[in-house]
Amino acid sequence: MSLPFLTMLIFLMELGFDFYAQVCLDYGVQTAARQIQIGTAQDSNTAAIFQTNYLCPALAGLLSCSSVTINVIPITNDYYAAIPATYTYCPGGPDQLMLLQAIYTSPSLIAAIVPSMATATADGFVHVTMSSAAFMNEKFTVTSAPLDGC
Repeated sequence: MSLPFLTMLIFLMELGFDFYAQVCLDYGVQTAARQIQIGTAQDSNTAAIFQTNYLCPALAGLLSCSSVTINVIPITNDYYAAIPATYTYCPGGPDQLMLLQAIYTSPSLIAAIVPSMATATADGFVHVTMSSAAFMNEKFTVTSAPLDGC
């Protein structure tokens, strides 16, 4: 009698945390995307610097910033043709259509009972939460040279 109740309780707690993680990640992505859009994040030379300075401060305290992976790219023609095979950081220039993606992974407790509820990785079963924002950069003043590969 107690095992089904405990399983349901763990499932509800994990579902609640996943919902919380989605809301926090969405807020963080929107906040960080705005910094790229207005040109203040163009000084970040790497994805790690951008993540530390702009995305992580907008995430709530329960989300580990080290579990977040980001991808920032300009969209020049077709969305599917523009997505690179590896994650990259290119904040673009004025008047460019941009895409910011963030992926957060968290351990899964319920996967021990129902493996199809999580994604299998080398580190075990995890929940994957993804958020993205597509936006057009504003007409900001360019103060530094474009990053290599942008």
